[in-house]
Amino acid sequence: MYRKVTAVYESATTKRFKGGRTDNIRSCTIDSVCFSKALEDKGSIESIDKYRLMRKAVETHKARINEAIHGLYCVDRHLYGLQMTAKEMGEDEPTIFTDKAYKIANTYRLSSSQNPSGHMLVMCFGPSEADGYGVAYNPRERSIFFAISTSESCPQTDAKKYAKTLTDVLLEMQALTINGQ
Repeated sequence: MYRKVTAVYESATTKRFKGGRTDNIRSCTIDSVCFSKALEDKGSIESIDKYRLMRKAVETHKARINEAIHGLYCVDRHLYGLQMTAKEMGEDEPTIFTDKAYKIANTYRLSSSQNPSGHMLVMCFGPSEADGYGVAYNPRERSIFFAISTSESCPQTDAKKYAKTLTDVLLEMQALTINGQ
C-alpha cells in the first residue's frame, strides 16, 4: 500500500512461562518482503513462483511464531526489562536505546494481534504509532474477522484503504493457493 518496509509488532503469547504474557514475533522478514515485492509485480513473475515465495514466507512466519512462543527468538521484553531496570535504579539509559537502528526497529507502524475465538468476536486496539495501524484479527474455520484502527489525527493513514488492500491481497493469496496446488 505504501511500498515501504516497516517494523511490525505481532504479539506472541508467552503464557507457558511463569509470569509470561506476550513478546514480539517481528513478522517482517526477508521472505515476507520478497513475497510482497512479488505480489506488486504484475507481469514478469509467474504465479507459481509467487506461490513458492508465499509458501516460503508462510513457513518462515510459522517458524518465527514457534520460536517466539517458546522463548527462543524473543528479545523485546528482555530489552524492555533492562531499560526499565536502569530507569528505576536511576542509571543512565543504556546506549542501545538511543541508537538510531534500535529506534527504527521499534517504530511499529503495524501492530497486530490474533484473537482466536469460535464466536464472531470483534476486538480492536489502537495503533502503536500515530501514523500507523492497529489490526486485530480472529481466524475462524471459514472466515477471518479483522478490526483495523488508525489515529484520526493522521491524514496519511486510512483504515478503509487498508481494509481494501488487505482484502485484495488475501484474495490474490487464495488464488495463488488454489492454482499452486
